[in-house]
Amino acid sequence: MSSVDALEEKLEVFLGELREEPMDTSAYFNRIEEVFQWAFAINDTIQPQLMYRLDTVNLIKSDFEERNSIYNSLLNSIPERTANLKALKYDIEHDYGKREKYDAFIEAETVMVDSISVYFDRYTELESKLNGYYYDFLSKLSQSYLINVPSEEL
Repeated sequence: MSSVDALEEKLEVFLGELREEPMDTSAYFNRIEEVFQWAFAINDTIQPQLMYRLDTVNLIKSDFEERNSIYNSLLNSIPERTANLKALKYDIEHDYGKREKYDAFIEAETVMVDSISVYFDRYTELESKLNGYYYDFLSKLSQSYLINVPSEEL
């Protein structure tokens, strides 16, 4: 029974982490566009370094797409696995179903939760990477233009 409880706890942790909405893709790119416009207004031209940075920003769109896809998959699969674990736990506690297959059912759920764990790790990796890109981009923009982006702009 403790293995089922441990799996449920693991899923609760994942779901708790996902309750926080990830950085909104459109807000991210809107913010970067605002900073570009702000930099252009100050310097009246767009230098090659800035265009290179814009190209770099465009390359991370695929990371956003992957992150959003994983996020949605996790939001759907975690409650499903939790419901299956609760049903399995209920069956075990009340001695229902095929008792000789409880271990096989627990093993199958463990495999499913482990796969969710891999996706969750990839999600957190992408979220961290995207946040790093965002702040690194704004920092390098300030350095490239030798301008001080006000802290509220970051």
